[in-house]
Amino acid sequence: MRGSPLVVLVVGVSEDSGKTLLAASLVSALRGEGVRAAPFKPYGATELWRHPGILGEIARRRLVVTRDALIHARVSGLPLELVNPAALIVGVEDASRRGWRPLHAGPPLPRLGVLARLSVCRGERVDTLHLVNIEALERLPRGLQGPVVDAAAALSPHPLRAGDEMIDRLVRGGFHAEVESCLGRLSREADVIVIESNSDVPLPSPSAYAADLVLVAAPGVAGVVEGGRYRKSLEALGVVRGGIASVSEVVGLAGVARSVELPLLEEGELYRPADLGPILDEVLSLLDRPPKAGESD
Repeated sequence: MRGSPLVVLVVGVSEDSGKTLLAASLVSALRGEGVRAAPFKPYGATELWRHPGILGEIARRRLVVTRDALIHARVSGLPLELVNPAALIVGVEDASRRGWRPLHAGPPLPRLGVLARLSVCRGERVDTLHLVNIEALERLPRGLQGPVVDAAAALSPHPLRAGDEMIDRLVRGGFHAEVESCLGRLSREADVIVIESNSDVPLPSPSAYAADLVLVAAPGVAGVVEGGRYRKSLEALGVVRGGIASVSEVVGLAGVARSVELPLLEEGELYRPADLGPILDEVLSLLDRPPKAGESD
């Protein structure tokens, strides 16, 4: 019997590659097999301009949440703070005040992060810190500033005023120990932890280095990479020492053991266990548990 949970890392070749859909579907399929599976997205972000409805969710829940975390919490039934300890709402700069340049061609993410949350697990208690980036707030188009201020006013606990420097520290992993405290709590009650990375980051948190299996999400297909080979690639490219590499570079060096074609789904749907096929079988075999008859045929 394993002394610690099996760790599956889900990474993507781009920002919108389907990581959340793949990770949530795997958690759902494993739970259907009787496996205690838990999702974990250390760092999550939602773009306000693309998903303005997120402000309503934030005000209703009185908590900074991301779209991905909402999906993971719905599938797993676990608290949002546990499945996504660090959350960021990304705004956009007023183009009229920056020479009408393309919206995504300018400042780095910290300058656009307007609301943030950091949750820390201490035993059975979860302490949450909310931040409002005053500098980013002032860069928003005036029509967006009011709704963001209203959402911030609803937060509990009330947000602290912050600036680009603090958001930059959060985005760059300056709170890894705090974030991973919630992973420790999940690990005590789970057989499998499915860690979802953010954007095309190959190693979202230190614990992801120990992944037993790595899934690479791309539109319409998923790649399966053996965990040991992925670790060697991370080491060879210097990622574990703070070096920068893309998922494509790490996976290109590690090699993909197999590819699994995935169907096109409607908004809100999950992949069925049969869709995941070899992926589900691989995870169950690592757990030394046979799949239910007919589930992945």
